[in-house]
Amino acid sequence: MSQAAHIPEPEREPPARGAAELFHQREMAPRRLNWPGLAPAAGASLQRWATSRLSRSPLAHAAALGLVHAAVDASTVTAVFRTTRAIEMSRASAFWIVVAYNLIAFGLQPAVGWISDRWRLPRACLLLGIVLPALALFTPSTSAVVTLACAALGNALFHVGAGVLVLGHGLEKTAPAGVFVGPGALGLGFGIWYGRNPGLGPAWPLAIALGLALGAWVLLRRRPAEHAGDAPAARAGVRPVVDPGDVPRARGAAGRPASQWIAVAVALLLVSVAVRSLVGGEVTRGCPRSLLLLLGVPLAAFAGKSLGGFIADRIGWLEATGLALLTSTPLIVWGAGHTPLLLLGMLLFQTTMPVTLIAVARALPRFPGVAFGLPCLALVLGSLPALFPGIAPALQRPQLLGWAALALASVITGLWLLGLRPAHVFSFTKEKRITT
Repeated sequence: MSQAAHIPEPEREPPARGAAELFHQREMAPRRLNWPGLAPAAGASLQRWATSRLSRSPLAHAAALGLVHAAVDASTVTAVFRTTRAIEMSRASAFWIVVAYNLIAFGLQPAVGWISDRWRLPRACLLLGIVLPALALFTPSTSAVVTLACAALGNALFHVGAGVLVLGHGLEKTAPAGVFVGPGALGLGFGIWYGRNPGLGPAWPLAIALGLALGAWVLLRRRPAEHAGDAPAARAGVRPVVDPGDVPRARGAAGRPASQWIAVAVALLLVSVAVRSLVGGEVTRGCPRSLLLLLGVPLAAFAGKSLGGFIADRIGWLEATGLALLTSTPLIVWGAGHTPLLLLGMLLFQTTMPVTLIAVARALPRFPGVAFGLPCLALVLGSLPALFPGIAPALQRPQLLGWAALALASVITGLWLLGLRPAHVFSFTKEKRITT
């Protein structure tokens, strides 16, 4: 009896790899640096750095973009203030130029974010947001309109482009968002001081600072995953921030899902941002001017925003936000005569920013650019009421307590509607940690 012929089994195709696996493979693969004219020793050092674990860290990437953020803010603000001094504007005209800068730089960010989301342009926005501020530093001092346009548009483009890239690392942690946004306070403070004092030196060194900061980001930048789909990464050209189905759901009194309340939650979060902006702009009113206050305000804002994400990720988003607003309010309202206490209150007040930013992004996972731009729009809108003298009585020290209470109620309710719950449950006998 003849032996049956052996029929080989057909080769099986390897299983399809998911987007997360493709992203991990690309990020862990060594990157070869083939730059013309680079010395071999320097190239080897840069190669070791580019393939190191730190260079692929989301925090390191956010910190590099934070350096660029500080340089962009310092450049744009310096250019605007130097222009107002060069053409000898009146105080009223210079004031409205600064207001126009804020309205364009922050008010246009939702529209820029929509464009970035629609045509996947975060990196183009980032690069253009660096080039335009550099041009603003070299425009003739008499061209106020050109300088204002380059500075304000560049600032808006950079914030959206860099913000989308930071959100592209995921929405489970708030620390990267704080690390990115925090240095902007230092750049703003430096830009105001340097721009108001032309005798300190020329503005062109800031263009060099922009180039150096951009180089740091190039070394630490993360590459996007190569996959298709309708996830946020496919729309924005970056890593998926979160699957829309994974956004936590909250239940109301009638048991309706969180999608019914997303618009309400986002509106409450934006109200909280606007109120915090209003209160933050009024806390130093009536305080004695000193070097400690001049240096302390930007340093407190930087430290609060940078550390707020780490604190929230450690103890819980709701706990960190509630404790920060509860403890900072007395220091802000009654600490006007004591600068160290006032600065401590400002620091605690700013720690809520990363949670609010990431919460809005979680509510709008398909539109990271719009999600980043909306809080910036609320920020500038919150600063406008202080410009009108008729509202001044409502912004006195005792009334700030009510505004701070409104900010606390808005942000806690908004976070609750998005499905966020306390990370700890306290009882009389023990403390139990829960996960959401």
